[in-house]
Amino acid sequence: MVVLFLDKNFFNLDSDVVLICVYISPENSAYYNGREQDTMSVLQDVLIEIRTEYGFVDIILAGDFNSKTGDLEDYVENDSLRYIQDIEIYEPDIFNIRRYNLDKEINNYGRQLIDLLKTYGIHLLNGRFPGDREGNYTCFANRGKSAVDYIAISTPLFQYIADFSVLNFDESDHFPIKCKINLKTSNKAQNIECVYNIAKYIGIKSTMIDI
Repeated sequence: MVVLFLDKNFFNLDSDVVLICVYISPENSAYYNGREQDTMSVLQDVLIEIRTEYGFVDIILAGDFNSKTGDLEDYVENDSLRYIQDIEIYEPDIFNIRRYNLDKEINNYGRQLIDLLKTYGIHLLNGRFPGDREGNYTCFANRGKSAVDYIAISTPLFQYIADFSVLNFDESDHFPIKCKINLKTSNKAQNIECVYNIAKYIGIKSTMIDI
């Protein structure tokens, strides 16, 4: 799991952003043999640490979650403090953009991921933009097709997202996913080539990099 800290001043944003590149090993994977935690629990611990260390920063999650979310909604309907008194540490999440998904299957990791997204006010880009109106499959493997690769962002960042799409099949059994972000910076634009996921994942690396 790689964690990047993005300074708000560089990107002319209201809040700093923490980008977390994620790989969640499949449920019941041999990777978990002899380990006290699964990688979904590790992600939860990372989010808790970020919230404790940096407060209410915006968050971007991206990667292969091996989480089948079906048509579960990743937001709380009519989220409000209207009927709750003396609550200072909770920020209601005003969000109601419907999500579409061709993969209707739901697994335990899918439920856990959705609960985690609701807790932190983070929402999937998949199935919410013109480039991915139906919520396309992101993986074709021997056991069938699924949507398990996601990009998810905090609510305030949605205003900067121009589009999201699932690209054509490449050498991996996972399709590349792409989002287009419109930001205003005082720095000259730099073009960075897309890096495709070809090699199989072989381990977890935990790194914090300041940009």
